[in-house]
Amino acid sequence: MAHQTGTNAGTSGMSEQDNAALPDSPEIIGYVEPLLGRVARHDVTGYFGFAIIKKGETVTPFVLERAHSMSRLFELIAATGDA
Repeated sequence: MAHQTGTNAGTSGMSEQDNAALPDSPEIIGYVEPLLGRVARHDVTGYFGFAIIKKGETVTPFVLERAHSMSRLFELIAATGDA
């Protein structure tokens, strides 16, 4: 059997979980809740330069959802962490 690379035709290569909004899981909510209300020290962008949050903006639930759906939670944590 030949080695297959890439994704199957007609798929984006992303799973359903990659596109999911923040789950109602206490583990996840407990992890991201402390970020609410923090102010970004620098911009965080997603795919193709899409702005998730800009410098000086405050983290809201909507920002958290965008960061999670674009796999940018770690970047958001870094942008809003202590200096």
